Amino acid sequence: MPRPLRVEFENAWYYVTNRGAHGQTIFKTPDQGNFFLKLLADSSEIFGIEIHAYCLLQNQYHLLIKTPRANLARAMRHINGVYTQYFNRLEKKDGALFRGRYKAILLEEDHIETTRNTLHFLPVNEKIVSDASKFLWSSYRAYLQLTSQSWLHTSSTKVHTTLPTLEQITKASLAYFNLDEKNLFKGIRGKENMARKIAIYACRKWASEKISVIAKYYQCNSHANISNIVSEIDKKLKLDEKLATLIENLKKSIQLPASSTT
Repeated sequence: MPRPLRVEFENAWYYVTNRGAHGQTIFKTPDQGNFFLKLLADSSEIFGIEIHAYCLLQNQYHLLIKTPRANLARAMRHINGVYTQYFNRLEKKDGALFRGRYKAILLEEDHIETTRNTLHFLPVNEKIVSDASKFLWSSYRAYLQLTSQSWLHTSSTKVHTTLPTLEQITKASLAYFNLDEKNLFKGIRGKENMARKIAIYACRKWASEKISVIAKYYQCNSHANISNIVSEIDKKLKLDEKLATLIENLKKSIQLPASSTT
């Protein structure tokens, strides 16, 4: 059966990730991590891809990539292939290092900032560090200007030094919609509670929390309820400018420290 075609076009944005086959560690030493970063730098020059963010964990990598030349597949084939050869030579192994080719999610413009922040806070979410700026193997430190990587595209933007908690988003939602907690935490059968849906959507998009945690916090019977709400709001945002403005205003009402990059 042929492999499914991947969507590629000029200036497309992707969230790209891959994991070690059978959960194996793919970055065992700092030298291996540095080799992968050098490979990203070389690949950005060879293929013209733009690396806008990265995070390397022991058994996986996460990348935010823009492709001016519509050539993600070629670039990723090179990155995965060269690193696999390097790793297997060092470890005296053969065969596949990664679980598969890679996973690539095509991003719309309004999801880029959220994806970058989520990627940068993975080490905190995975309880590797308590402060994302202390993790040495992500691009977050470059955005904070604690280090410099000339090949990394840190476009002018505001980078949050922390992500909002579920409690902060809930508090902001209560104030913004002028509700009490019982109206936000309880769904009403047969009635649409849009404020509750927007709060849940915000938690999933901005807090970098697992669906199971959000479902428990908002007293949902099923994890699928969270996914369904996020999908519903995403669809409505494409057609409803007032809803987009409302959600953006809610986001602005959450006071977080930020660092401006240039």
